[in-house]
Amino acid sequence: MLKTAFGEMTSPNITPDPGTGIGGWSRDAFARAVREGIAPDGSNLYPTMSFTSYAKMSDADIDALYAYIMSLSPVRAEFEPAALDFPWNQRILLNGWRKLFFDNAEFEPDPGRSDAVNRGAYLVEGPAHCGECHSPRNALGGFEPGKALTGAAIEGYWAPNLTPDPSTGLGSWSEEDLYAYLSGRDTPHGGAFGPMHDVVAEGTSHLDDPDLRAMAAYLHQLAPQRNPDGRALEHAEATASVAIATVHRFCRGGAFRCRRGRAATAARILRQGGVRCRPRPELSRRLRGSWPCPRSARSGRTARGWRSASAAGSGSAPSGRS
Repeated sequence: MLKTAFGEMTSPNITPDPGTGIGGWSRDAFARAVREGIAPDGSNLYPTMSFTSYAKMSDADIDALYAYIMSLSPVRAEFEPAALDFPWNQRILLNGWRKLFFDNAEFEPDPGRSDAVNRGAYLVEGPAHCGECHSPRNALGGFEPGKALTGAAIEGYWAPNLTPDPSTGLGSWSEEDLYAYLSGRDTPHGGAFGPMHDVVAEGTSHLDDPDLRAMAAYLHQLAPQRNPDGRALEHAEATASVAIATVHRFCRGGAFRCRRGRAATAARILRQGGVRCRPRPELSRRLRGSWPCPRSARSGRTARGWRSASAAGSGSAPSGRS
């Protein structure tokens, strides 16, 4: 379930079940849905299916993706219709939206860039669809021109500015830091936290080394763009509820005392700047007796992941994904 400014969207069954999934789809029907946002019956798909990014995917990658999905075990799971507000539940309106905001141009390498940077651009802009969450949108859910990857609010979280702006982006990050972060390693800036943890754990950390380094190279060479809505990003903190839920994954007991062998992991969670003990006394009280609040957490160093939009101190607009 994805909550948007236009209502709630549910993700469909994409296993090869012929009745409730996509088992009856041909390769060409699959490609058209993924890259063009058109269902086999000719209806428009809502852009929560990120065809606005997948349009840049190569034929080879579409073929590989189709082959993989069709190799999965079919699962029968009925699709729950979207609960969108009027008039957004009128799918015919997507015809106008597409004309205004959908660029279905294929990815074109820039001859002025290295092969690695071009590969990174393809991955970031296409299959990894980073801009779907990290790019601001207008009131109709279209991307704001000229602001790609500069940060946005989505589902109550702040997806940070990925350009190397020194005050609101990744200006203090080296290319090696970006590579380490995407691969799931700790960095001097912290590790993945919040929803970004899942992106890294279930996504980018499974890429091969050349592709990880290509993405890092591309992000590092972007032109810096300042996003005023992200000005508080360096001092943002995760809410206590998010932090406690994360610690819950590794610990149990009334005082959050760790099971044997998990103390180091829980301590690493606290060292992420998303958990700052001093301004969150309720979190400190719950953790008291398990381990002291690490110095790095008391210092207010923040982790680089999605933060709660309210904690980011921004008046950013709601997500435009529908």
